[in-house]
Amino acid sequence: GLRPNTVFNDEPVKIGNWRPANFNRKFQGPVSLGDALAGSINTVAVKVGRKAGMDKVIATARRLGLPVTFKSHPSLALGVGEVHLLDLTSAYATFANGGESVWSHGILEISDSDGQILYRRNSSGPRRVIDNVYVAAINSMLSNAVSNGTGKKADIGRPQAGKTGTSQNFRDAW
Repeated sequence: GLRPNTVFNDEPVKIGNWRPANFNRKFQGPVSLGDALAGSINTVAVKVGRKAGMDKVIATARRLGLPVTFKSHPSLALGVGEVHLLDLTSAYATFANGGESVWSHGILEISDSDGQILYRRNSSGPRRVIDNVYVAAINSMLSNAVSNGTGKKADIGRPQAGKTGTSQNFRDAW
């Protein structure tokens, strides 16, 4: 039920002994989800994850094709779950693919020297995993992240969408 223009308060958050912070260590007060995503505002991401419920966050990650077993912790909203690059790329490709799943692969078929097929990629093909309304909203927010947010340096002057990380000294940026 949340929309890009839904407003959350960017303020200090405390969950048990954990206090998620924004990269710049500042708070902006009321901010839309679209602007929070574009600016990588961690406190809002944590609030959204908690509002949705971490079980739903994990179910969505699986629906997008992330095969990892995630722990249900509020920090998951900040991307603490480790995933392989190909899996993450496939998950994001779902948005570019209009909400239809993407199963990335590099090999279609393997045959021996006699032409006998040893392996052939079998797939049920793309299937809708995200409704068009939500795909459009996410794509709009991800485009804003590149044109006006933390991804400005990636703007190449044509339609695009993306998301950057701002912590870990860009250890896992790509």
